Amino acid sequence: MKLTSLSTVTRPRLPYEAIDLGLKLVQEYCYLIYTAWSIVLLPLLAVAALIIVFFPDKAWSGILLIWWLKPLYERIILFVLSRAVFGESIGIKDSKYVWADITSSGIIGALTWRRLSLKRTFLLPVWQLEKSDKDTRKRRIRVLAGNDTAYYASRLGLACSYFESGLTAALIYSVFMFIPQEIRPDGFSLKALFAAKTLGFMFLQTIAFSVSMLLIEPLYVAGGFALYLNRRTELEAWDIEIGFRQLAKRLSMRQEL
Repeated sequence: MKLTSLSTVTRPRLPYEAIDLGLKLVQEYCYLIYTAWSIVLLPLLAVAALIIVFFPDKAWSGILLIWWLKPLYERIILFVLSRAVFGESIGIKDSKYVWADITSSGIIGALTWRRLSLKRTFLLPVWQLEKSDKDTRKRRIRVLAGNDTAYYASRLGLACSYFESGLTAALIYSVFMFIPQEIRPDGFSLKALFAAKTLGFMFLQTIAFSVSMLLIEPLYVAGGFALYLNRRTELEAWDIEIGFRQLAKRLSMRQEL
């Protein structure tokens, strides 16, 4: 990571400011992020649809599969976001680097004992971007999580999970709102809707969850990445280092003149 290539203003921020910066990064690089994200999510959605069709009694496992593999998606989003922020090119030729990042250290833990950690996107850059040895990584994580930044990262994860669940429910119910009153089944209610086990409803539920995750997950990853960058700025004084480098560059240009 080259500090001079950072596309954001480097300065210490409050945690909420850092999270807001992450949301702005998603807005700025939305095309790259959502394109890569969609390419990965669509095949998994197809697998979930096949599970619903051929194993209707286990239709819930399709949604569970998509949800449980979130740490894989987060690595792809972080790969795109980190390269964009540091001014590196992103294209088809970089697919081999994407695969290397996905299968890098920590993927087993991310899918097992660390799967339910709400602050995982805050610490993900340590595993994916720094690629340090085990002892160095442990010390790094301990230092990064040494203040209240980890607390705000957990709050971000909790908020995104609420938004994701609420958006899923809203998408499902909005479809049924367009059903004419005359053809609605008897006992139609929100409770009955979510208790339904029909094949059509399971398809709708899977698609609604995938759409909500498609929209919310990049915000979660970008917010955690921005908290990570902010924490490193605090610890390593990135803003001062960049300032000195810019000053040295201006001085060298004056001497050449």
